[in-house]
Amino acid sequence: MQPVLLQRIADSIERDIGACEKLIQLLHHERGLLAERAFETLDMVIQEKADWLKKLEHSARERQDWLVESGLNSHS
Repeated sequence: MQPVLLQRIADSIERDIGACEKLIQLLHHERGLLAERAFETLDMVIQEKADWLKKLEHSARERQDWLVESGLNSHS
């Protein structure tokens, strides 16, 4: 595998780790809001979680595309 591709994948995974850490924080926050029955704030947290999940999905698709372009399809 090309060093440039490896670095792109590593950078992408590093960003995804940060996104996952943010999602964990949001899940803890959401749990607290549910326990407090603070439903008016809950919608904002749910939307923020959805945004982070979309970023993770995009990143996974992007990495898959890179592998396919380099001839390394993960389904081979």
